[in-house]
Parts: sequence; structure tokens; C-alpha cells
Amino acid sequence: MIIREANIDDLAVIYQFFIVLEGTELDYHRFKEVFQKNLNDDQIYYVIAESDNIIVGFGSVHLHLLLHHIGMVAEIEELFVKEEYRLLNIGQALINELVNIAMKEDCELIELASNKLRTKAHGFYEKCGFKATHFKFTMPLKAIKNI
Repeated sequence: MIIREANIDDLAVIYQFFIVLEGTELDYHRFKEVFQKNLNDDQIYYVIAESDNIIVGFGSVHLHLLLHHIGMVAEIEELFVKEEYRLLNIGQALINELVNIAMKEDCELIELASNKLRTKAHGFYEKCGFKATHFKFTMPLKAIKNI
């Protein structure tokens, strides 16, 4: 297994990962636009896990300069491993690579958020060394645009 930077040729496979992850179809053209833009952003890193030349996992980390940390903070935004490749340390390898990127970029800490329903993922993140220290609150803005 190898971990490498993602590139535009990985788009179709990563798009399929996100359909599984989100449980719904996504607008492919908009997904491609965002993917391409983020590939060119020096504060966003996309990494791929490959096994026998098959893409089996994906992870991303975004870097933010935050006032309350007086420095850079890395946030893992997405992490996905194909179901049949789980429990093979691929997720751990992706996390390790994202942590290494954060350390190389001199980040103060690395954090992530996970849907409350993904309890298996929570256990995995804890095994990787993450601690549940915050609540994350969201507000869908499309729902309040007409207010």
C-alpha cells in the first residue's frame, strides 16, 4: 500500500467515495470544480491510499490560521476507506500522513469532526489518539435564506 498526493486523474474514484460517504448523489460538475480549486490551494492537502494500483482510501486536511490558537490549525475534513479494505490499517496510514503534513506545516494541533451517527468512526479516531473535546454545531444556511 502506498499513500500519495491526489491529482485530477483521481476525481472519478473520489467522487464515488463521496456518494457512499454522504449516502446521496452529488452534482458531479460542481464536485469537479471544488476538487480542482482545492487541488490548487496550498492550504488544502488531498491524499490517496492505493493498494495494487487500486485507490482504496482518501483523506484531506485543511490548514487554518486561527486567532484563538495564535497559529495554524489543521482540520481533517474528509476521510474514507472502501469498506472491503477497512481493518487493514489504511485509515491509520491516511491519518498518519495527514498528521505528518500538519506537523510539517508547523500546526499547533490537528482536529476533526465526525457525524454523531458514525460511532465506529469515533472509536477509530480515539484509537488514533484524538480526544472528543468539543461539540460541533451547524446551521444549514439554505434553510434560512428566505427569512
